[in-house]
Amino acid sequence: MSELLGTESRERAAVSDAPSEPPDWRRHAQRAWPLVAALLLKLALGLGLLSAGFHAVSDDDFARVFIAQQFAASPKLDPSGTSWLPLPFWLNGGAMRLFGMSLTTARYVAIASGLIATLLIYVSARWLRMSRVEAALGAALSGAFPYAMVLGVATVPEALTAAAVVAASVSCTQSRVWVRGFGGALLGAATLSRYEAWPVAAGFAALTLWDARSLRGRSRAGYVAAATLSLTGCLGWVLHGVFHHGNATFFVDRVASYRRAIGAAPTSLWDSLLGYPLSLLRGEPELIGSALLTALWLLVRRLWRKRAPEAQGAAIDETAEAAESQTNSQPDVLAQSPPDSRSGGYAEDASDSLPDSHPWRPWLRPVALCAVMLLSLIYGDVRDGAPTHHPERAIFALWLLTALWLPRAALSAFRVRAPNHRDGHAAATAAPHALHHDVGAHHQQALHHVAALHQQALHRDVGAGFKPTPHSAATAAPHTTKIPRPLTTQRALYLVSLCAVIAVSALVLRPWYARRDAFIDRRDALAIGAAAREAGADGLGVWSDDYGFFAVMVGFEAPAHAHPLRPKPRGEAPPALTPALLEAELRTRNLRWAVIPAHHHQALGSAFPARAERGQWVLVEGR
Repeated sequence: MSELLGTESRERAAVSDAPSEPPDWRRHAQRAWPLVAALLLKLALGLGLLSAGFHAVSDDDFARVFIAQQFAASPKLDPSGTSWLPLPFWLNGGAMRLFGMSLTTARYVAIASGLIATLLIYVSARWLRMSRVEAALGAALSGAFPYAMVLGVATVPEALTAAAVVAASVSCTQSRVWVRGFGGALLGAATLSRYEAWPVAAGFAALTLWDARSLRGRSRAGYVAAATLSLTGCLGWVLHGVFHHGNATFFVDRVASYRRAIGAAPTSLWDSLLGYPLSLLRGEPELIGSALLTALWLLVRRLWRKRAPEAQGAAIDETAEAAESQTNSQPDVLAQSPPDSRSGGYAEDASDSLPDSHPWRPWLRPVALCAVMLLSLIYGDVRDGAPTHHPERAIFALWLLTALWLPRAALSAFRVRAPNHRDGHAAATAAPHALHHDVGAHHQQALHHVAALHQQALHRDVGAGFKPTPHSAATAAPHTTKIPRPLTTQRALYLVSLCAVIAVSALVLRPWYARRDAFIDRRDALAIGAAAREAGADGLGVWSDDYGFFAVMVGFEAPAHAHPLRPKPRGEAPPALTPALLEAELRTRNLRWAVIPAHHHQALGSAFPARAERGQWVLVEGR
């Protein structure tokens, strides 16, 4: 009895000495702060860019806003009537119906879309078994490289669409039905926003249907529904082309003819084959250069480990890294449990991630799907049928996936994992799961040794004393070698190499060889449109030598009463503006007010007096 009482008192003392659980709100705050930090960084970068004067990538930004204004004034299924997909106009136009037709509304939608894109990248990282800090670093980097900063606040759909493509691709690594359904829904939306999402949707559907073979009942039905959902946008738009344009691929023909008209079509086979890969390298040289260096470093280190005399110690580190990667994800995002052999590697409730035996293997499917997207774009260029003339925007998802991978890879390259006491429980609990896969007896002994060491450290920390299990005692005895840490020179060499790549990319490649859209400045055009609205113009005609008329009409905020005056075939030089020509154009549209370039105003004389002037634009009023 005294022994029992003594045991109970010791147990109570151990419990009282153990750290108390923090309150729920504090635990939630600790879990959320990396994501919140990434979102705040994204918001700060976007607002800083706007405050510095950026407002548009190209005239496409204002063309999209004007079409959204038209949709807000008169909704219809195909707002543009062109090859542009409809979902971005539905979103912006719907917001304008609620909050007004100003450019500010479209800008708020763009900022919100950028934040949602960052959130999707964070969730994708968690699905890939990255820790919260690693996921936040990936999400922050995905919104911080130059093109991501620009597209995160521009009124174009590329940022959110690319993030949806990445998240949907990563969802293929998960076996939970709701995750696959979410991925299918993301791709269904992405395929109604950008054409480069279409091959990814086809690959997603194929993989999901392949995985569904091993499932039964509701799980199989859920997978089939997810695959179908991912293809709804493509099929719906093709049917729209058949019934409304008489051609299922009308969008390919229109974009191809437009590219040829503006001189953007490839001129040779090599241009077609290398156009998108070179844009990938030249558009963001710092990001791609860092990724290539890190991948090469990891490959060389892995080959060196296999040939080094202390390969056994390296195996311990690799096994611990794999164990930590399996347990980094928390139950609220990724449930961890052994695969169920009855369903071909899936749990019956489809609540587990797909089985793998290497920490980088879950990346295979996302990389493969994005590679299919790149190959499809190249094939379209070769056939002169790529449905896009902005290569940097079409490959934006590849940059996002690279930014998601780079922080985790850089941390792995910068250090050999030697888990501390907090990682001990992860290594100990993940050991049976890792042993489920095909590893040699040598790896099994190393893993059990790591588990025994961390079990001992964990029990010593909580004051409960360590009592080695027979299994751990048997496996720990033969292995007394200390887990090796990386040499300081190795870390320094990688860090110096990384800094050198970034410096060369930023100082040489970006200013000399980088390729991107030329940012357009249409602030004066927006201002003259607003001046026409304030002057009480009941309608407005815009004479423009280029596509600046879109910005003028956006500033006017009355899409039903704003009209471009373009009495010339597109692509030809405009005729000389005379009072008679301008009067005829206005009379045809029953208009009295017009906006013209300032250098044309002198030729009009007193027939059209100026009512306002903003930079290179003049507002005139006719009789």
